[in-house]
Amino acid sequence: MGSPACAKIITAKISPLDFMLGTRDVATPIRDEVEQALEADQGSVCIDFSGVLVTQSFMDELLGVLIARHTPSVLQRIIFRNCH
Repeated sequence: MGSPACAKIITAKISPLDFMLGTRDVATPIRDEVEQALEADQGSVCIDFSGVLVTQSFMDELLGVLIARHTPSVLQRIIFRNCH
């Protein structure tokens, strides 16, 4: 069985030199992009973490705010790729 289809793929990488995403302010533009994609389409949004490591602060800002704003059901529309 293949990967679920994504209406939008968002790369969790700010620049080609980034390999560690560690702060809340780095997560904010990615979260904003996810929210815009969710509001624009009824499909799933994929967040691709290829080539990056993330901290708890980054993920809290990314997911915690999404859950607080849209309820935990928002996670049913988000697909996480290349999380290691």
